[in-house]
Amino acid sequence: MNRLLLILPLFILLHGCGIDGGITNRTTAAEAPLSFVSEVRDGELYIEDEKGRYRLADDALDYRVVPSPKGSRIAVETMLLSNLTVVRFYEKGSDGRYRYKEPPDVSNLWERAAEEMGFDTEDLRYPRVKFLRWEDEKRAYLNLSAAAGKKKIDRNITITLP
Repeated sequence: MNRLLLILPLFILLHGCGIDGGITNRTTAAEAPLSFVSEVRDGELYIEDEKGRYRLADDALDYRVVPSPKGSRIAVETMLLSNLTVVRFYEKGSDGRYRYKEPPDVSNLWERAAEEMGFDTEDLRYPRVKFLRWEDEKRAYLNLSAAAGKKKIDRNITITLP
C-alpha cells in the first residue's frame, strides 16, 4: 500500500505533463533536450524547466500541456471556470520562459465554422476546442465541436502559428 502511495503522485505528475503517445522529442545534437514538468495546483499551472519554476496560467479548472516537437512552443488545453474548453499557445522567449502568444486566426475560427454550417455564432452551445497534435513547430491540429439546435459542429482544423 505504501508503494502505491509513493508511485501515485509520480503517475499524476507525468500525466499532467502531457506525455502521451502522440508526442515525440525530435532533437539534433546541437539542440537541448526538451524537459519540463507541469503541475496544476488550485487552478494554477506551473512550469518547471531548466530556467526554474514559474506560474504560466491561473484562471482555469484544469490544464493539459503538450509541447511542440522541439519544445519552442507549448499548447495548453484549458478548461475555464465556465467549463468552456479552449487551447492557448505559448512560445519560448529569449529568456527561456514560455509566454502567451495568440495565433492570428483563433478569434475567427468559430465564426467561419458557424458560417459554413449555416448558422450564427450566437446559436452555438457547448463550444469546445480540443488540441489533437502538433504537425511541426508552427502547425497544430485542433478539433472544434459545438451544438446549435439540432445541428452539431465537429470539425478538425489546422492552424499555423506565426
